[in-house]
Amino acid sequence: MVALPIYVQAPAYYTSRLGMPLSTAGVILFLVRLVDAAQDPLFGRWADTLARSGRIPAALSISAVCLAAAFAALWMPMVAGSALAIWFAAALVAVYAAHSFMNVTYLAWGPGSRAIAMV
Repeated sequence: MVALPIYVQAPAYYTSRLGMPLSTAGVILFLVRLVDAAQDPLFGRWADTLARSGRIPAALSISAVCLAAAFAALWMPMVAGSALAIWFAAALVAVYAAHSFMNVTYLAWGPGSRAIAMV
């Protein structure tokens, strides 16, 4: 549910309401997605470790709180002008990281617990 507002509404909000150039928003979205693609395998390894130790529920709770905070920060920037691009990029990285970690960890929960039980 987080992806649709980010892809559709965030660029429109930052460009039309906050005055960021559309090209800047596009470059930021592209670069942040590259970061997201690179971090997913790392989150997968981390999720495997959490599954082995039985700490997935706690990790999911913490990442849900982080996602809510990052999502709020994305829509309520505390800066203006040229610092807005840095805020947008940082908030997007935080939102994508929390969202990706939640998805990867949740999807690893079932298979990870069965694989451990079989060992």
